[in-house]
Amino acid sequence: MTLFKLTIANIKMYLRDRQALFWAFFFPLLLMTVFGVMNFEGSGKLTLGVVNLSPSPAAGEFVSSLEKSESLDIKKDSRENEEAALKKGDRDAVMILPEDFLADPAKTSPYTIKVLVNKGRPQQSSTALSVLGSIFSEMERNMTQKPKLFAIETEDVVARNLRYIDFVVPGVVALSIMQLSIFGIGFTIVEYKRKGVMKRLFVTPLKPLDFTLSHVIMRLLVSIFQVSILFAVAILVFNVNVLGSFAALYFFVILGGLLFLSFGFALAGISKTEDALQGLTQVFVFPQMFLGNVFFSTDAMPEWLQKIVVYMPLNYLSDAIRKISTEGTGLMDLQKDILGISVWIIIGFVLAIKLFRWREAANS
Repeated sequence: MTLFKLTIANIKMYLRDRQALFWAFFFPLLLMTVFGVMNFEGSGKLTLGVVNLSPSPAAGEFVSSLEKSESLDIKKDSRENEEAALKKGDRDAVMILPEDFLADPAKTSPYTIKVLVNKGRPQQSSTALSVLGSIFSEMERNMTQKPKLFAIETEDVVARNLRYIDFVVPGVVALSIMQLSIFGIGFTIVEYKRKGVMKRLFVTPLKPLDFTLSHVIMRLLVSIFQVSILFAVAILVFNVNVLGSFAALYFFVILGGLLFLSFGFALAGISKTEDALQGLTQVFVFPQMFLGNVFFSTDAMPEWLQKIVVYMPLNYLSDAIRKISTEGTGLMDLQKDILGISVWIIIGFVLAIKLFRWREAANS
């Protein structure tokens, strides 16, 4: 009964804290909305500047055919302006068609076409050269009437088009669980120390276990409600399709909450002031925020860094939630993430027992 009353009291106090509600609900929603509205994936087209020096109508038709390409965004201007745009980074490459380009149908010698590439975008430049090479090869075959030696047969395969918002929503959910647990319980305990609440509770018949469990249960309930809102907005507003089971999702919400709550108690145990806690939590949270598979895949990192970040607590949580959401993966196939989170829970639990002591917290 004492545990139940304490949990209800903690929930009521939490709901009265407007700043806590903002950081728990509105900030993650704002973050998700930014990534949902903004187009971080880009248009997918290569920006190619074209300088046509040839007066030939055939050259003009060639440029017009390029403009119909779905993979190229054609920009036409003078050589001076196109080179300036290339140097500013507004072009991936610039193609210069010579004055004799397609001017003489009887010409047998090759045309020299200069292509200026953006050295700062080697991947895009290489792709642009590959696309242009394919276009000119097909054009040459048509002009010489040579038969095709190879024919590519395409077949449509039904596959899921994973958008960036589909990728980032599970990451934001995992990040929100970490922040709610670490910052929420940490600053609550430190504030209790500062106001003398811990000292007054120490002289009451209240059991330390009831005090701790009431906060843990309250934070887990808030996390479940928080995740439900985030996914509801993602589904209704951004058309995110969750393929997996919500029961599996909530299972990892609870696991993640327990993981980061244990570290929250540990950090609160060694922090005398809110400023000290702020510094410690930033050291714990910020590396995981950017390296924990939240906003971009760890596959984009250097190989040596991937071998390190794969063991981060947040990486296990975001990876599991993302696989459930985007791939429909079941719990039996997520044993690696379950094991990783479980190991970190044990580490956090041991640290919390060592660092968060009821008597010391009351006397601090």
